[in-house]
Amino acid sequence: MSDHDEPRLGEFLSGLREKGDGFRVPSPDYLDELTNRALSQGRNPVPVRTMARTRWAAAAAVMLLLLATFLLLPTTDGKQTAADDTTKQPSSEMLLADLDAEDIDAYISDQLDDFESELYANAPVNE
Repeated sequence: MSDHDEPRLGEFLSGLREKGDGFRVPSPDYLDELTNRALSQGRNPVPVRTMARTRWAAAAAVMLLLLATFLLLPTTDGKQTAADDTTKQPSSEMLLADLDAEDIDAYISDQLDDFESELYANAPVNE
């Protein structure tokens, strides 16, 4: 084979080829050091922070309780707002006072098939 059969690489790529495949073997005492470091860290006690966690849990419970109290208890200052007036439903007396005899007769004549005719015939006439 001649030199012309092998592709020519740039300077950067040929420099990479000279360095090898990129895998490096650690030093022989690396694994012994790793074992000793792991064992020494395992012997150190881990600080337990249960008091701080308990305080955070208690603070969160108090905040939830205050929020629920604020949202669920109605205000009792005696003042009515415009929203209270719009949500209040009128009484049945007020609704019946708004009806005329002609409205009642028109409704009954439109819905006559739904009524029993004997009961309707025996009922007193609206005046």
